[in-house]
Amino acid sequence: MSEKLLKLVRFSDDEDEQKAWQLYVDIMQRRGEDEAGRIFAAVRFREATEKERRNFQILWRYDLMEKQNVQELARQLAEENKTRPTADRYGNGATTEREMENHIRYLLKARRKADKTKGKSTR
Repeated sequence: MSEKLLKLVRFSDDEDEQKAWQLYVDIMQRRGEDEAGRIFAAVRFREATEKERRNFQILWRYDLMEKQNVQELARQLAEENKTRPTADRYGNGATTEREMENHIRYLLKARRKADKTKGKSTR
């Protein structure tokens, strides 16, 4: 995961900033990245690769879970990946819960490691 994206996936404690990111992701999913970028001028986010954006969406969904649960998110994403074209699948494209769970744990570990090197607290 690139440093650019790691900076983006550690969300602010600012409630308005969190709402803005959620709105950006919602618009991106409904209307596409170009339209979301036009609305928010999200240049830094658009510099990320497609794979990084899909990983960002995984971490975003994890962070928004009322009760964070890696296994439940893995189940949801693996099911969703089964119906998506290969190029549009989340993360590493896994369609089994176990593979997706491993990928989510990898992303969370990478984020914690990046936070530690920056002196931030972990989730």
